[in-house]
Amino acid sequence: EGKATQSSTMGSAVAAKALDGNKSSDWGKGGQTHTANAGTENPWWEVDLGRAVDVEKVGIWNRQGFEGRLEDFTLTLLDANRKEVFRLTNVAAPFAMEIDIKNKGKQEYLTFDGKPGVPYKSTSKSVGSDSPPQVEDLTLVEVPAGYRDPLPFAFQQDDVVAILGNGLPDRMQHDGWLETLLQSELQGKQVRFRNMSASGDRVDSFPRSKGAATITEYLRHVKADVVLAFFGYNESFEGVKKADEYQRKLVDFVKKTRGSKANGKSFPRIVLFSPIAHEDTGNKNVPDGKAHNIQLAAYTKATAAAAREAGVAYVDLFHPSLQMFKESSTPLTINGVHLTEEGNKQLAEIISSALAGHQVSASQTLEPLRSAVLDKNYKWNNRYRARDGNDVWGGRSILAFTNDQTNAVVLQHELSMLDVMTNNRDARIWAVARGEDFKVDDSNVPAPVKVISNVGGGSKSSSAVKEGNLNYISGAEGIEHMAVADGFEVSLFADEKQFPELVNPVQMQFDTKGRLWAAVWPTYPKWEPLKEMNDALLILHDDNNDGKADRVTEFARIQNPLGFEFWNGGVLVASAPEIVFLKDTDGDDVADVRTVMLQGLDSSDTHHAANNLIYGPDGAIYWQSGVFM
Repeated sequence: EGKATQSSTMGSAVAAKALDGNKSSDWGKGGQTHTANAGTENPWWEVDLGRAVDVEKVGIWNRQGFEGRLEDFTLTLLDANRKEVFRLTNVAAPFAMEIDIKNKGKQEYLTFDGKPGVPYKSTSKSVGSDSPPQVEDLTLVEVPAGYRDPLPFAFQQDDVVAILGNGLPDRMQHDGWLETLLQSELQGKQVRFRNMSASGDRVDSFPRSKGAATITEYLRHVKADVVLAFFGYNESFEGVKKADEYQRKLVDFVKKTRGSKANGKSFPRIVLFSPIAHEDTGNKNVPDGKAHNIQLAAYTKATAAAAREAGVAYVDLFHPSLQMFKESSTPLTINGVHLTEEGNKQLAEIISSALAGHQVSASQTLEPLRSAVLDKNYKWNNRYRARDGNDVWGGRSILAFTNDQTNAVVLQHELSMLDVMTNNRDARIWAVARGEDFKVDDSNVPAPVKVISNVGGGSKSSSAVKEGNLNYISGAEGIEHMAVADGFEVSLFADEKQFPELVNPVQMQFDTKGRLWAAVWPTYPKWEPLKEMNDALLILHDDNNDGKADRVTEFARIQNPLGFEFWNGGVLVASAPEIVFLKDTDGDDVADVRTVMLQGLDSSDTHHAANNLIYGPDGAIYWQSGVFM
């Protein structure tokens, strides 16, 4: 009861939402108040009860991911004349808490689900930073002292396998060889693989966009029975002296991962993998890896020791990869540390053989299975690494439009659609592994949430100024409205009427053959499940040199292509969260080489991601990124 006010308001997160009974810590659920990011220096929230009330307790439910914003807050109670009758200062930020006014302000800290807890302790220097600190999950299950996994490790019927780690497993998902080889060995077991790695991850740090789910939450979401953990490379740059500390962190990681009890029934079985070796590619532009391999060897030893101490399975990748590099006549990495497709294939053989207990080899006959794996991986990656995350679970997820429909309501539902689509593709993987054909049926995927347009004044966010004129003119008509400098003329080279593929072009360049390349983004701002993903890099050809395009070739399908630059006989494309190299090697103007060159680009607001790639006069390639918060 009472009338709530606050110093400022962000979007629809009005002061009254703190009293609406919705205690969800997920800001996408729409039950939280929020002051404006550019509001007052000392923001406040107040409720006027309208009458004299004997206040016994005050309950506070914080917002997940930004708990530190309440650090050192002050609670004040006023009488009818606004005279202060109670004051509590420098209160530590809670996940949730109750303050007992009758008992001199005694504070009881709680977890988000109401269990006894402790204060949130921020480890970030800037409250509300783009990478909120990973806090201890207070809902972890207690693991019995001395608990050890059953060894040797073996996959079991209906296992769900979560893959965690750094850039090594992150890159593996794009080639698909590891799951392909394992599924070829696991026929009939119906094992599901979910890659939840990211290139910047370390054993105790999983930086994500604001509001994104934690690793524990994702493990529970997929109900993981098995966790394959690839760490040690990022940590190795701390030096040999920190290897023992890394060992302790790995043991703690095992304890916390077990404590997730992700499947709700048993502790997950865990396999720790050492980092791979650093390859000497012979390229003088990159390190030869000699010094780094000393560090990696120390972290390999630490990984093995942690596995013994924690009682989990261990796979050495360092020494086998050293041998793999030695035996190869061509480099298996693009820079000494990031594997090529061939490198990933050979490493997948090493991993699969270690887990299966016998030699497992890749072959051309497995390509149909790999194709099925890659299709599934694509759907899952768009769920786990959802593009435009700021609208999915970040700052703009709570924006409400027509009928108070929020971005979160629409876009988080799309994540559930992708869950079903991913599961549907598991069935195809199992069938192809058995040598059978299977057509994916997505008829069981929930329909998307119907979105009511804010065009035409039907929404609180409608804006006639922003809408402008919705009767779009043609390209030829547009020329009539242009102010052309003396001595210049403008002609129409191509438009979407002639070439329907030419939708939402975001960057264009002419190549040395006089062809116009265009990055097009029909799915802006993000691909919607069940619809065609037709973002692409196009080539427009003027075959008769009359200054008009005669035909178009789709060079490659590539998601949210925000910029590109010609390089090394091909083209680099910014496709957050990655920069990808595409190349045509057989002259048909269609890319047949696809290599991930760089990972970890921010995709929380896709149209502010890396864009406008361009060669500098120094020979380097530059890009720009937007700032959206």
